[in-house]
Amino acid sequence: MPLTVQDGALVGAGMLFAGGATIFYRRKQTLPFKLAYFAAWPTLGTAVMLACIPRNDRLVADMKRRGLVSEEQIQEAHKQSVIQMQHIQDAAKHPNVKAPASSGS
Repeated sequence: MPLTVQDGALVGAGMLFAGGATIFYRRKQTLPFKLAYFAAWPTLGTAVMLACIPRNDRLVADMKRRGLVSEEQIQEAHKQSVIQMQHIQDAAKHPNVKAPASSGS
């Protein structure tokens, strides 16, 4: 899976922070170590997640190419996803109202 510029920048920044944390730890410089260690987790963790998790457009294209789904099935799944997100937004706006049950189709 090829890396995008954003993925590469996050990997680079995460590696820089992780390397810095290692150096500061060995030098017993606690404040710079804590800052570098704190910054390494979100940058490097996000980079790994973005690099390893397949993107939706690639999955859809692959399933279409293999003939596993039709265009109508993709559109229906997208509509269901939009409806579910609207229910979630409504539930967040009105926390005392329960969301309707899923149709399960």
